[in-house]
Amino acid sequence: PILADQARPSVLYPVGDETPHPIHVSIGDEYDIMGTCIHNIFAVYTPETDAAEMRKKAQKIVTAFGMNKMLPDVESILLSITSLYQFLEKRYGKPVKVEHEVPLRREINGQVVSGEMDLLWYTSPKECVLIDFKNYPGIMSNALNKTKEEYVGRYAAQLKAYEEALLDAGLTVKAKLIYYSVLGNLVDMNY
Repeated sequence: PILADQARPSVLYPVGDETPHPIHVSIGDEYDIMGTCIHNIFAVYTPETDAAEMRKKAQKIVTAFGMNKMLPDVESILLSITSLYQFLEKRYGKPVKVEHEVPLRREINGQVVSGEMDLLWYTSPKECVLIDFKNYPGIMSNALNKTKEEYVGRYAAQLKAYEEALLDAGLTVKAKLIYYSVLGNLVDMNY
């Protein structure tokens, strides 16, 4: 894949003595549905929302997806996104704006590419951090191993397409990150 061999991923979080906050997942075979469910919870998350109200929203989403057995602990999902926001604020500063699920549709080399940028953390009106969520429930060392199917570098082309769209819109992309929410790890995608 384009850029996969050029990727130089590095784990940003957990940093130092910080503890990762993995999402508690029960064994199941519906990981795609689980991932969409987690994405939807993250998309409605705002730090300003009352914790009890946020728990209700999260539980409603889990129930609507039929994921109560696979995602039995909505608190762990909320702790995961809360920890990510705290890390981003510590590392990049308080955002001037946060956007979720930003649509992308563009032509690249004659092929139409479409998707959604999971999270844009604006450090200023013209600069942002791009974060993509992955809900891989495996082992982080596999995600960092170029010889494994789960290698994070395979997402480099996706992030490059997102970055180019943001650059075309007049934004500077300060960092390109992948958040492995189930594992509680954040990876900087250097390429």
